[in-house]
Amino acid sequence: VLVGMAMTLQRVSAPAAALVLLAAAARLREEIGGGAGWVGDAIERLRGSLLDSLGDAAFESAWDRGRALSTDEAIALALEETELDV
Repeated sequence: VLVGMAMTLQRVSAPAAALVLLAAAARLREEIGGGAGWVGDAIERLRGSLLDSLGDAAFESAWDRGRALSTDEAIALALEETELDV
């Protein structure tokens, strides 16, 4: 779910927020032993695209921030970043 939210944030021009969520998803995937598959491929594709968008310094900062988030913090951030104003 976090990877999907990261993809959505990238599409709405929020690359730093997308990368924070992506990094949290990657960390969680490593913790639970997620192997190769479409999610891993999606993470790597999006990671490369976001590196191109953000540049090295901003990428590293957002990646480190996301990796440091707990799962609960990542979920809360995803909900906050995608809240709709209606």
